[in-house]
Amino acid sequence: MRTPKAVPVVLRRAPQGVEILVFTHPLAGVQIVKGTVEAGESVNEATVRELAEESGIKNSQCARDLGTWEECAMGQVWHFREMMVEQELPDDWTYFTQDGGGHLFTFAWYPLHGGPPSDCQLQSQFCVAPERKGKGLGARLNQHATEVVRLSGASLMALDTALPALALIGLYERWGYRVVDRCDWRPDTNYESVVMAKDLTEAGCVELPQFTGHFDLLEQGHG
Repeated sequence: MRTPKAVPVVLRRAPQGVEILVFTHPLAGVQIVKGTVEAGESVNEATVRELAEESGIKNSQCARDLGTWEECAMGQVWHFREMMVEQELPDDWTYFTQDGGGHLFTFAWYPLHGGPPSDCQLQSQFCVAPERKGKGLGARLNQHATEVVRLSGASLMALDTALPALALIGLYERWGYRVVDRCDWRPDTNYESVVMAKDLTEAGCVELPQFTGHFDLLEQGHG
């Protein structure tokens, strides 16, 4: 069974054309608001709740159904709703959400027909066939993906993996990543995850978030 996701879409008309509300996640980059439809909740109710929880925009209403996206590789169905907002929204703002353990989201407007932001890069689900393991292919895939992201102009690369996957966490640490946060994608997964990141700049000028609970977290998960 696929997981239903509610996606509230907030639009505004600007002199240069229609703009869509987006936000920057401190670890995952530029996104639009979305969240899981909870048990006993309609899609419309979920869009109103998610918009309030992630952006601080309250008393919104669903203006129209924009359709669904059923091809998500993560086993999700995204339900898009255009939202009607009572108050006039500023050009940009920040909002601290409790989602994912607490994050500060930075909101702004982006041209609806402008294509993806230049600093938004996704490399997803690369793997090595079991019969090809032990030949260094995983390291080469990671090196290639890292170079693609670096050439795009990004200064930070991040990934998430399962908390119980100690061998993978150790491998990624040898590749230069370190744990910076924890996250819980359930019910999209059946495990708790950790977020790992590494600095792509030659000077090492990116300040990664400090996560002092790394080893305690792993011990708690396997004690």
